[in-house]
Amino acid sequence: MWCRLANTVTTDSAASALLDEADRLLASDPARALELAQQARLLGEGSPAETSASLTARAACQVGVCLFWTGCYADAIAQLEAAERLAAAATDDRVIGRAVNTLGVVYMRLGDAATALDYLDRALALRQRSGDRAGEASTLHNLGIQRRELGDLDGARACYEAARAIDRSLGDLAGEGRTAMSLGVVMHKQGRHADAEQAYREAIAISGRAGDSISVLRGHENLASLYVDQRRLEEAAVVVEQALLLDRELSHRELRADILGTKGRVLRLAGRHVEAIAVLREAAAEPLAGARRQFLAELYREIADACEAVGDHAAALTALKTSYESWQAVYNEETQQRLKAVAIHREIQIARQDAAEARREADEDALTGVRSRRYLDRWLGDFVRQTEDSGIKPALVLLDIDHFKRINDGYGHAAGDTVLRELGRRLRESCRTTDLVARYGGEEFCVAFAAANLDEAVAQANRVRLALLVTPVTLASGPLSVTASAGVTVLGDGESVATALQRADAALYRAKAAGRNRTESL
Repeated sequence: MWCRLANTVTTDSAASALLDEADRLLASDPARALELAQQARLLGEGSPAETSASLTARAACQVGVCLFWTGCYADAIAQLEAAERLAAAATDDRVIGRAVNTLGVVYMRLGDAATALDYLDRALALRQRSGDRAGEASTLHNLGIQRRELGDLDGARACYEAARAIDRSLGDLAGEGRTAMSLGVVMHKQGRHADAEQAYREAIAISGRAGDSISVLRGHENLASLYVDQRRLEEAAVVVEQALLLDRELSHRELRADILGTKGRVLRLAGRHVEAIAVLREAAAEPLAGARRQFLAELYREIADACEAVGDHAAALTALKTSYESWQAVYNEETQQRLKAVAIHREIQIARQDAAEARREADEDALTGVRSRRYLDRWLGDFVRQTEDSGIKPALVLLDIDHFKRINDGYGHAAGDTVLRELGRRLRESCRTTDLVARYGGEEFCVAFAAANLDEAVAQANRVRLALLVTPVTLASGPLSVTASAGVTVLGDGESVATALQRADAALYRAKAAGRNRTESL
């Protein structure tokens, strides 16, 4: 036993270390991060201990996140949905929150705004409920991005400011730096250039204190782009060179491509077209993930403009052709991803509907429409656990139709079914929304009152029995008067539900022995 436990701990530790490293590499080397996440998942799945359930869910989620970062959106959806199911089974709300949050980001990238917002809103609620403040800030940031993409810049700003407030409360300088950067992007889009510049510089300073070199680099690129848009070309050139100096240590391929692209724009706008062509081609030569083909298309369009400016029409035409092919590749890939994502999403929705229907059938008595015995047991168990410190105890009533066998024998089983359905209906109508009505078995029903003392429960049971007596049940052969007997009890302190139900059953037996059509309590 000790050896197995030690092995499990070692396996979990190794898997956790792989996932931490995958998280660290996500932005700089998503392909390597995916490899590590897949290794961690294999380790987690190989561990038999129940304690590894959350880790397996976390690994599945990390695989989905990495697939998104590598541009494999449809595969990411499938993995993240699987991660959500695993995390739900492990009751790990934090992993569920991350999976649902990332699903929102995936659909955002696929251009499905409605589905993206549904997932992000759900992720926000999950993270708020689980107390995952860092996760809440992340989701607010993503909601800000989505609203920004939809043109709701004021809404985006509100989300970013809420996220930044959380980052500050947590002392998360890296998160605050990224949020400050996003606020700068919103101001940039709004044409508030002075505010955007201040926000970018603030973001760079905060990210620097956090040791987030990638965000510092991104801040320089954003600041340079702002200067280009303002035609402050000399200042843009200075910031670009600072960024390239910073990148010598980081060697971040995608950011380097962005910076070189901005440098090429600066040179082209300054009329230094030959230099611009060389720099833009250098940017285009950087190996980029599939998700960056759009950027590649934009680069070749810049190259075409620069070639046209120097009179190299053949090179300009070739660059335009490459730009068009890149755009076409983007369109084809995104179309395929969307189609595949739609298919997966539909399969998931059907599976969820089937599962919901199966749960409904399991939780509901098909004949009477009241809750099933299975649901009753689960409801009572949950109720007792949730109220054990409050002093609130449920009252239990078992009701049994008197002489039900005579009804079946004398009028047929179809008539018996009609009586059972009618009793179920009248019980539902006579009880409060806080009470629970379930078919206990055969002609026996159980009513659970959420809170009542014994006298109150007896009064409720008599009221329920009278609801059955008021009007005869209408059968094909005519009206039939039906009565019922009831046994009542209240769950005692520290008592199991099973024991209380046995006592209610004993009270019911006493009612029948005393002549039926009455209520007894124990």
